[in-house]
Amino acid sequence: MEDNILTHLPTLKEATPSADHLQRYSSMLEALHGEFSRRFKDFKTVENEMNMIFSPFTCHVDDAPSDVQLELIDLQSDTLLSEHFRHKSSRKSWAVNHTVLSALIC
Repeated sequence: MEDNILTHLPTLKEATPSADHLQRYSSMLEALHGEFSRRFKDFKTVENEMNMIFSPFTCHVDDAPSDVQLELIDLQSDTLLSEHFRHKSSRKSWAVNHTVLSALIC
């Protein structure tokens, strides 16, 4: 933005902002990017765990915590559950035995 490259900001490009305004917008966007990075960095630390919970049949066992790896192997080896999971969305798969949850997300 500081170099006046506004390809992805067509409305701003039409307004032909001054260099001072572009500098201010650029600073604000950098601050916003920093804030998002700070707030969402925790998600990166739990990415493997979230993947294991959301997609237990397709996640890599080696990425799972060691105390659940054997259970995960057993789960992935269950062909009936695996087939059920493959034919339904993961939200619907998890809501099968939970009527309240099923009513909310299915």
